[in-house]
Amino acid sequence: MFLPDHEPALGARVFPLPPEWMSGYELAAGADLLIHDAQYGSAQYATHVGWGHSTIEQAFAFAALAGVRYLVPFHHDPAHSDDDVDRLVAAAAAAARPSFAVLPGTERTTFHLRNGVVDVEPHPAASAASSPHVPVP
Repeated sequence: MFLPDHEPALGARVFPLPPEWMSGYELAAGADLLIHDAQYGSAQYATHVGWGHSTIEQAFAFAALAGVRYLVPFHHDPAHSDDDVDRLVAAAAAAARPSFAVLPGTERTTFHLRNGVVDVEPHPAASAASSPHVPVP
């Protein structure tokens, strides 16, 4: 499931909402692989409400509620460096302690989904250092 430009917390006083009230939930529910918008850190979101993007924390919460097996946070703020993105993903994963695997959404990476298992094929030009992975427990 691919959900770019997705802001499921829009208009919510508390997030996440019950599934029946959350934008995109029925599309993502039970997905093996969710590639989801993660444009902002939580501190940035207050000045970007309504812009059609999620925070990394909202992406994790949405993935947990939807019961996905793998989350690929992507569509990061272009002002964020690779180190910023790695830090945001690691902090969100540590706080959420997800029951799903987190795979890096890096440029030109290919994801192959076979029988519910994702195989990640990084682009040959990718650096040896990569975003943190959180394995499926």
